[in-house]
Amino acid sequence: MQSSTAPDEEIMRRYLSGDAAAFEEIYRRHSPKVYAYLHRKLARSSEVDDVHQVIFLKFHRVRHRYDAKFPVLQWLFVIARTTLVDHY
Repeated sequence: MQSSTAPDEEIMRRYLSGDAAAFEEIYRRHSPKVYAYLHRKLARSSEVDDVHQVIFLKFHRVRHRYDAKFPVLQWLFVIARTTLVDHY
């Protein structure tokens, strides 16, 4: 699948409308950033994959709470930070 050049907020609107490919695009764009963040924060690399997966599961579960006045990546990192706190 080819990556879209649409802004994150447009992709998020599609995702909220039920477009599964939109989630895949958000994941493709931002998963490496979240993964790198977790590598810097977690002492054991074996935990990174598990926490990474939990972050994107939470992102999916709370997608209806997304407020379009905030950038998608910023919102995703709020989820990442709170998930990391819960993990500790």
